[in-house]
Amino acid sequence: MVPVFPHFKSIEINDQIYIREILWRYQPKSSELNFSNLYIWRGRYQYFWSMDNDNLVIISDQGSDSFALQPVGNGDLIGTTAKLFDWMKSSKKINKPCIERADQRFTKILNGDFTINEKRDHFDYIYKRSSLVELSGNRYHNKRNHISALKRDHQVEYREFDASLLKDCNELIERWCGLRRCEDDMNLLSEWDAVAVAMANVNELKLQGGVLLIDGKVEAFTLGEMLNLDTLVIHIEKANPEIQGSYATINQKFAETMTEAIFINREQDLGEFGLRQSKMSYYPSDLVKKYTIFLKNKQNTL
Repeated sequence: MVPVFPHFKSIEINDQIYIREILWRYQPKSSELNFSNLYIWRGRYQYFWSMDNDNLVIISDQGSDSFALQPVGNGDLIGTTAKLFDWMKSSKKINKPCIERADQRFTKILNGDFTINEKRDHFDYIYKRSSLVELSGNRYHNKRNHISALKRDHQVEYREFDASLLKDCNELIERWCGLRRCEDDMNLLSEWDAVAVAMANVNELKLQGGVLLIDGKVEAFTLGEMLNLDTLVIHIEKANPEIQGSYATINQKFAETMTEAIFINREQDLGEFGLRQSKMSYYPSDLVKKYTIFLKNKQNTL
């Protein structure tokens, strides 16, 4: 049953037919506006959904840290946004309600009642697929060297992801978490959970992926899907950090197979210095800007 605002329900796998259609019609550029992303991260962000006058409304219900995503749909988006802010303030008792990770297209329809702040940590990294496949020019010299060294020193095989490799991929995640000490970091624990949900629902979510076998053992894998008509979004990419070139190789090989995509969205860095360095080292062709939105009033003056 479709929930009607202000009633919400948790995001379940059976909701995807309804939610996917709305988000696909919008043709988003930002990685959050994708059912698989919402579903695999629902544990971390406590996502719930509702509908208001033909607009999809998503909230992250985390007590004082709660926020909403931008409404998406064919209805009165400004009206829905105003109602959403009022509900977060009056019903949820959120002192400073906000919309997080809004895209630039949404901010352009808003009027002067809103404060809009750019949030660099949430920007998605966009690459030309051809650039990630070819890795041509001096700036990709190190990437090519790492891939060549891996192929020279090991037996390397790339396969499309299928169910027969699921157990080995899960074992890789356990090893990865052991090396990264996931149990000591809530963010890594949340990431581990999101990967587990994605792996358990690969077929239901219709995710595509690739697996890298090094000397006969699964040492890297990736999962993604088309975000819009020309952009592939990478939801998961994991490799053995002790094997140099494993990340670079799985990145290149999956990009090579996804010929329907012109661009690849590799999501955000969340302000992590090492992750930002890694993403910038592939020289993005664009960054999808995202914004935090507040309703202007005396209580919400920045």
